[in-house]
Amino acid sequence: MKNSIIALLAVFMLFFNASSDAALITDLPSDTYITSAGVDWTWASRWGTGSILAPELPSFHDGWRFATTAELDYLFENLVNLFLNSGDPIESTAYWNAPAEVGVNTWDLSDGYIMSGPNMMSYGNGLACTGSTPCDTFYVREVSEPVDVPAPASLPLLFLSLLGFALTRRKVSVLS
Repeated sequence: MKNSIIALLAVFMLFFNASSDAALITDLPSDTYITSAGVDWTWASRWGTGSILAPELPSFHDGWRFATTAELDYLFENLVNLFLNSGDPIESTAYWNAPAEVGVNTWDLSDGYIMSGPNMMSYGNGLACTGSTPCDTFYVREVSEPVDVPAPASLPLLFLSLLGFALTRRKVSVLS
């Protein structure tokens, strides 16, 4: 009887927990990117996609893409200090590059040497992000809001079945 009560209680708790949160699954820890303006931003490489100095370009992960020119403008105008993080940069180069290419150049970001694919930025310094002047690469992905996922209808049925079973067992033991 004790086991029946425990099972009944467990099913009862599941019955009233009718939904769960489902969100995007990523292999990047949440402390290696910044979410702003409906986009996740990650500092993917200290090398640009057009640099002759880059021995290996950063790889892509599912869901991430190159930032647009407008997104790079937003990054430079609003997120530089967040990424620089008082000398402890928020970056994810270990997840995108070979071990020898891990790390970032904080001067590149603060001086505006940023890029993402063909979108190259060099803010106010008159230099292009190609050749011997590499720019740091940033990737973005659309933010996925958690979705309310309803519990299956079978949970209430299971609850009622167990309740009926418990009551039936009680009646049978009373008649014996």
